[in-house]
Amino acid sequence: MAVQQNKKSPSKRGMHRSHNALVVPGIDDAMEKGKILHRAFEVLSGYPERATLLSDAVGIDLDEKQATAICTAVAAFDGWLANNIYPQAIHSEVPLLALDANGSVVSGFADMIVETADGLWVVDHKSDQVTTPEKMNERFATYCPQLRCYMDILKMARPDKPVKGFIINWASFGKVSVVGMPEQQIHSTV
Repeated sequence: MAVQQNKKSPSKRGMHRSHNALVVPGIDDAMEKGKILHRAFEVLSGYPERATLLSDAVGIDLDEKQATAICTAVAAFDGWLANNIYPQAIHSEVPLLALDANGSVVSGFADMIVETADGLWVVDHKSDQVTTPEKMNERFATYCPQLRCYMDILKMARPDKPVKGFIINWASFGKVSVVGMPEQQIHSTV
């Protein structure tokens, strides 16, 4: 995968813009929107030529405006990854299963695992409909334990590569939160 190397610039608190806020006209139900977006990122990320398959993949007939909005958001996030994380491989909907320190079974699906030359990143796509930065911070705090757990499982499953951190793709807002990256490597994108 060819990757464009851009000059990096620091950002505050690990929040970065990856694309414009995603609005899918005519899809107002949050659960439905979340399912559509997850499936779209699974099918299209790294494969923009699959855009014609999007309606079949998500199970509803999307009009041109809806499909364009979704494809644009996926392409922008892919661009953010390429310009900031430098992926060598992207794996979608990765099943994770392990025993925790207490012997309890922990399982889940990582929306995306991004493999780079120097490590692995856990990516979680979120379609939350929060209206303020404070609410986004609350949701962020809610999701952190899950993603740290996924990082721990990935460390056990892939001892050959370090787990660098996790990324929350706030698809509805066109922003990403990055945790684990050294401060001097955090990037802003437009």
